[in-house]
Amino acid sequence: MLVAFAVPMAVVVLLSMHAYSDPFGPLLRPPSTAQYAMVLGDFFYLRVLLETLTLAGGVTALSVIIG
Repeated sequence: MLVAFAVPMAVVVLLSMHAYSDPFGPLLRPPSTAQYAMVLGDFFYLRVLLETLTLAGGVTALSVIIG
C-alpha cells in the first residue's frame, strides 16, 4: 500500500511545492507556494474547486441517505 499510494502522493506534494510546474524537474527544491497562489488567485480555478466540493457534498449526502 505504501509503494502504490503513499509514495506517488508524496511525489505530487513535492512537485506542487515548486515555484513553477515542471513534472520532470528534480523533486528536492526549496519549497514555494507560487502554484497555490496562482490557483487561489484565479476565479476559474476557484469556481472549479467550489463546484467540485459541492458535487462531493451532494454525493456524500446521497450515499448517507442510501446507506
